[in-house]
Amino acid sequence: RTRGQLAHAICEQLTIEPMRFDWTVTELEELLERVRIEKKLIFADDRLWIPLKKRHVQLGLRFLEFEKRWREEFKKTRTIGREKRFEFYLDPKTEEIHREAKDNCFRISGQIDRVDTDGDGHLVVLDYKSSSGGISAHASWLKNHELQLLFYMWVLEKGLMEDMQGEVIGLFYYVFRNFERKGFKIEDLAGTLYPASKRKDKNATYEAKERYLTEFSQILMTTLDRIKKGECDARPADYKTCTTCEWRRQCRAPHLN
Repeated sequence: RTRGQLAHAICEQLTIEPMRFDWTVTELEELLERVRIEKKLIFADDRLWIPLKKRHVQLGLRFLEFEKRWREEFKKTRTIGREKRFEFYLDPKTEEIHREAKDNCFRISGQIDRVDTDGDGHLVVLDYKSSSGGISAHASWLKNHELQLLFYMWVLEKGLMEDMQGEVIGLFYYVFRNFERKGFKIEDLAGTLYPASKRKDKNATYEAKERYLTEFSQILMTTLDRIKKGECDARPADYKTCTTCEWRRQCRAPHLN
């Protein structure tokens, strides 16, 4: 968790527009020291902080190098959202969304790691990950219950972030290890915010996007309605995962107790 906080904080600061690519090692070290204080990071031994800081300085330098090359190729790219929070109230029966608290509504909040734009009304959502382990191809997101990026797209498409209006055309997990972007994109709009795929993806279309939005919305409304009815029992989507889950000793699922 500490590593994740540091990596996210670095990327949040380094993508402030206009983006600088000439950060020095000293500046990055000072940034990390500020983050350590702001996040109240505590170490059993201060000597553990030295190699961790060094590793994240190198991450910052590699991140800047990659982003510089990316923006040289996709010149319209600008970052307009960094660790951007949202909050709204939703009635699963009527599907009405409100800014203020209402009766029979769920309060829903979250935070998007990053949103990029081309300045022409197109948006790309990025979620930082330390590795690509466990990330599915977008065609399997719904089947594998990987709903995070679809949730963020739904929030943006509903206009629930007032200062971030536009059409979402890409959803990517951004892997720190190699800065690979894995996810969904509309191929017809490749070239401004991302490259075209080497292999044709028949599901990288507007139609696929609308299908994702519709199916995610159905899942969201159904889940909230079940919670409202008191259906909060632990019900794993796949019992096979329980054998390796780190929370199995605390889980309320009957077959684990």
